Amino acid sequence: MLNFDGETAMASITDKGMQAKPTGKDQWLNSPFKRGAGVFVGRITPNGERLLYFRYTNTLGKRQPFPIGPYHPKGIKGITLADAYAKACELSELYRNGIKDLHKHFELEREKEKADEAQRILSEKRAVEAEALDKLRRISVRKLYERWASVELKPQVRADGRRIGRKDGGKYTLEQFERRLFPMLGNVDINAIRKSDLVAILDKVKSEGKRRTCNMLLADMKQMFRFAHTRELIASNPLDAVSKKEAGGSDVERNRTLSTEELVTLRTKLENANLSKLNRPVFELTPKSWTNLKGVT
Repeated sequence: MLNFDGETAMASITDKGMQAKPTGKDQWLNSPFKRGAGVFVGRITPNGERLLYFRYTNTLGKRQPFPIGPYHPKGIKGITLADAYAKACELSELYRNGIKDLHKHFELEREKEKADEAQRILSEKRAVEAEALDKLRRISVRKLYERWASVELKPQVRADGRRIGRKDGGKYTLEQFERRLFPMLGNVDINAIRKSDLVAILDKVKSEGKRRTCNMLLADMKQMFRFAHTRELIASNPLDAVSKKEAGGSDVERNRTLSTEELVTLRTKLENANLSKLNRPVFELTPKSWTNLKGVT
């Protein structure tokens, strides 16, 4: 084998030499590299251990043996002489390139590896937690409706006695969603919903000539996605910029005249309504309108 300068480097360390019988004291075999580049060292202890080192002089001028490993001729229970020498060459090169305290150098390397491993584990943990949180936040349109309905549509009485929610508990809205919204988007993640997806549903209802239904559907969907936005389940409400004008069109007020039968029914119901004295005068402002009706006395 050759050292860095092409000279024979293992004249004093051979497999035969490393397999010599133990004596009463340590036996040292040395194969120096170029001057100032360290020494490849073999050691046979009195109890028969066969060990390999790279020896160098540290910054304090003290010789330091850096362990390479236990020797074994076939590398089964240790390292072969050839592999040990290759490792010694690597250490010698580090030493020649300015690493004058190999023990400290590798100690720092181990500390860095531990720190990197700890950081890797922490990063993986945070990634798993973030994924779990993201998964928790991701819900389908149908699940969003169920949550919205339980909080906003369900009839409830507040602490101050005021009733909130809807009388039907959202039954009508659910019927419309089951018919119009859920078949296409019920199982879709709410974060994947785009305005175009919802407008397409509104356009279909509008094309059927059901403009009022279209507006009511728009209002309900807008409220539901506003509910999600308020709770940071979505970044924005996809229907914020959509108005009735783009849906079913503005509501048109209708003037309607009650028929005689309807007026009679209205009068009867008002008389039986037990209205308070405060409200009764409102319906008695035009008494002639009652008496002029046929069949009304």
